[in-house]
Amino acid sequence: MFADQGATVNLFFSFEEEAKNFAVGCKANDGVTVEAKNEIFKGKPNVITHLPELAIPDADIVLMIVPAFAHESICRQIAPFLKQGAFVGAIPGPGAFDLLAKHTLGDTVAEKVCASRCRPSFACMHACITYA
Repeated sequence: MFADQGATVNLFFSFEEEAKNFAVGCKANDGVTVEAKNEIFKGKPNVITHLPELAIPDADIVLMIVPAFAHESICRQIAPFLKQGAFVGAIPGPGAFDLLAKHTLGDTVAEKVCASRCRPSFACMHACITYA
């Protein structure tokens, strides 16, 4: 997590129940722990919500970590709240994510950098990162 490196991390979940469950887990475990081969990363999200207006507006980076079929719906949910210059990425990264983003974000896409990247295991959250 980038939270332990000075970034503000907000998590937006498409479903209210998922956001509540994740928040309960974070509270019980004092944040999120990710174990890699040789390192352990721990961080505490600033916001955990199902409301995009609470997680998205200050984000410099928005990563959608959901199956590709959900990208269009989520782009539509977050579009009104994206700030100019925000990076929007998708994991897993299907081909033509930039075209899908242009289609769903409309004219504002020229002001936003859209990209897609590698394919990790399935997860259903959107990380919104703001650097101070």
